[in-house]
Amino acid sequence: ALAVTESRRLEPAPDFATRQMRRGDMLLGRTTFRGEGHPVRLGLQDRLRHMLMIGRTGTGKSTLMENMFLAEMQAGNGCCLIDPHGDLFETVQTFVPSNRIGDVVSFDVADRSHPLGFNILDCSDPDRFALVADGGVSAFKKVFGLSEAETPRLISILRNSLLTLVEMPGTTLLDIGRLLTEEPYRAQAIRRLSNPVVKNYWVHRFGKWTRSERTKAVEAVLNKVDSFATTPLLQKIVGQPRNGLDLRRAMDEGKIVLVNLSKGRVGEDAANMLGSLLVTQLQLDAMSRADLPPHDRRPFFVYIDEFQNFATESFPAILSEARKFGLGLIAAHQYLDQVPRETAKAVFGNVGTLISFQVGADDAELLARQFSRDKGDIQERDLINLPRYHALVRLLVDGMPTRRLTMETCEPPERQSRVTADAIRFLFPEAQARSPAVAASMSPLLTKESSSSLRRRAR
Repeated sequence: ALAVTESRRLEPAPDFATRQMRRGDMLLGRTTFRGEGHPVRLGLQDRLRHMLMIGRTGTGKSTLMENMFLAEMQAGNGCCLIDPHGDLFETVQTFVPSNRIGDVVSFDVADRSHPLGFNILDCSDPDRFALVADGGVSAFKKVFGLSEAETPRLISILRNSLLTLVEMPGTTLLDIGRLLTEEPYRAQAIRRLSNPVVKNYWVHRFGKWTRSERTKAVEAVLNKVDSFATTPLLQKIVGQPRNGLDLRRAMDEGKIVLVNLSKGRVGEDAANMLGSLLVTQLQLDAMSRADLPPHDRRPFFVYIDEFQNFATESFPAILSEARKFGLGLIAAHQYLDQVPRETAKAVFGNVGTLISFQVGADDAELLARQFSRDKGDIQERDLINLPRYHALVRLLVDGMPTRRLTMETCEPPERQSRVTADAIRFLFPEAQARSPAVAASMSPLLTKESSSSLRRRAR
């Protein structure tokens, strides 16, 4: 019997089948050309031009992301996974190559026994103070739906608070409350300020308000801060003065950063806030690589599942500028309405490779235009009726988009022993906090031990 599908199978250009594999190429799946299957690969430099994958839940996005991240680890590349659910985080840990366990930095926000400190205000470079403050404000805007038009005074207080605290060593986001409610603390902070504009704000604007005006304005800010700062688990993470997550070092040394932001364990607002701050920190640390010659900027790939939860105002800047600093973004989400309009424009205007699994009718209409070279070239049904684990791909090859093709993704690898994941849990972040060198020296020994012995030692 013949197999029938309502979605056309689009073949690649004739020269696609003759393309030779090159160092750094990553296998994404297979496509059919004249009845024969051929591998679909994406080059390292083309991955630095970013990728977007979109599709309904259960259509194959997580499988493709899992396979790609595993390939990055096996190739020795620096990479970061930000997972809002936790499932992909758990799976990836079981596939870390034994020779790279010492490269892993595990940031599990639900780990109550060894919380890793993350403080975006831990910055010693005065040239970056304004960028840090803007990034923090963007995270608050994203999570709480703030806007310059509707809440200008709240945003102004928040921005000046962050500009003040970032100049004070040892402060965290939890100190916003102290700054706004304790006059002696605020006076001390004002005396230490080097930014005359910020100092003028506290003295001649904030300081001139009546008590009732000040109380009303401050409460609006504190309500936002307290919504995540009062969570004991988050207090242990964002309340640590020293930033234990050195993303700049991870980029430069090619580390594997695994981030678990499981909403079910820490709450949606808390997970989205931390994720937004992480995306901001990634942008700041990537741009700080301007102090390195271009050839010394080691490629680093960031994989973000459900990226719309963390797409702050910094996101378009990452897409447009990060490639120059060796940062490639691979983002996934389910449907277009999840993404703000301006962010969506930035995404489609900057991503080099676009992959669409099965989508709904509304998304199919918009995506058909993205895939089409001529009007009507790609039809909506080509996207609506895609079988599971099949995708329509606009692939970038040597910086140039190729003819659209239909791809079938690869099967995920078989699950391995839990030894690797247990070794990571035992080793990080406790041993890493003591010394990365100690962690690296321990990794060959840990990989030889059984899962049960690791659990006994961890206890």
